[in-house]
Amino acid sequence: MKSTTPLICDEVVDCISGGRLPSEPELYVVAERIWTDCGRARSAITWGDLAPEAPERVVAVRAAHVALCGSIL
Repeated sequence: MKSTTPLICDEVVDCISGGRLPSEPELYVVAERIWTDCGRARSAITWGDLAPEAPERVVAVRAAHVALCGSIL
């Protein structure tokens, strides 16, 4: 299912409307979107440059999990 607004990722709509947990790729698509949307004032560091254990990446993945599942990991 597609989102009717560019503010909400299709993956969020898909998971919620289907009442299902996200796949790992969906989780990371939403996390990257959160990172991008919240990072307008950041330096040139991109999502792909962040180490897996970087605090900023961990927070974005946790926020994506909450958006997709409604609870913290």
